[in-house]
Amino acid sequence: MKTITELKEYQKYPDFAFHIGTIAETEAAQAHSHDCVNLLVVTGGNELYTVEPYTFIAIPGSVYGAAGNTVHCFNKNSSAQGYSILFDPSVLGDSLDELTNISGYNKIIPQTLNNEGDLSNFLLEPKHYEEIIFILQKLQEEYYSANASFAMIRSLLVQLIIELCRCYVGRKKTKPEAMNLLRDDKTIFDTAINEKMLISQMAAKSGISEQHFRRLFHKVYGTSPLNHLHLRKVINAKKMILENKYSITEIAMRCGFCNSSHMSRVFKKIEGMSPREYKKMYL
Repeated sequence: MKTITELKEYQKYPDFAFHIGTIAETEAAQAHSHDCVNLLVVTGGNELYTVEPYTFIAIPGSVYGAAGNTVHCFNKNSSAQGYSILFDPSVLGDSLDELTNISGYNKIIPQTLNNEGDLSNFLLEPKHYEEIIFILQKLQEEYYSANASFAMIRSLLVQLIIELCRCYVGRKKTKPEAMNLLRDDKTIFDTAINEKMLISQMAAKSGISEQHFRRLFHKVYGTSPLNHLHLRKVINAKKMILENKYSITEIAMRCGFCNSSHMSRVFKKIEGMSPREYKKMYL
């Protein structure tokens, strides 16, 4: 069941439709949407980020721009860290018309403010990452300053959007199908028993060799197919543990592990505790 969170629940200044905070603050574990634009910049963690009906790997440098009413969520107990900006485009004032004409703006700030929502996403290149984080830090400092200036906040927000547009337009191009590997058919990830099966199926689907698939996957998502496969299985296992409907052995089978021992080894490597310890901690 999704919930709708309103910008006014977060904004510090009632007459200024803007808020900058942390991902942990504004991004609930359950499916939800906002009544405004939501811009996320991930700085830490390696988590799955779901934007119905798609799933992405959120790693440091990931940027997501979601229009209002776009249903999304991180997973429960997510370790994702970063900045979350909520704002109404009208807060950009006179700069709005100029910004909408900048190449990449509609990709950074989705315009489909309707019941279906819209999303954009890309990965910052290392040479741009520190610059974007610097602007975000200045923006956050100004917002929470005792003498905050709306003009300065607006100016920094405009600067941030312009720089993100430049990063998006100038990013290294990869094959379109590579960027959609996780979005097109998550069933393959959920049913693949091992890395070999996963790579074989996804490479065939993308029309590229398995070796090329491995390189491209790591380049685009910053992790190996095996690590991602394990991450998804553990996240599914965590959900089922918290549902408290099945035994650990049943969960292992339902999540595609060879057996409960296999699940325990992978689970502990990722979570730092066994499935039983996780269950004891949260139930």
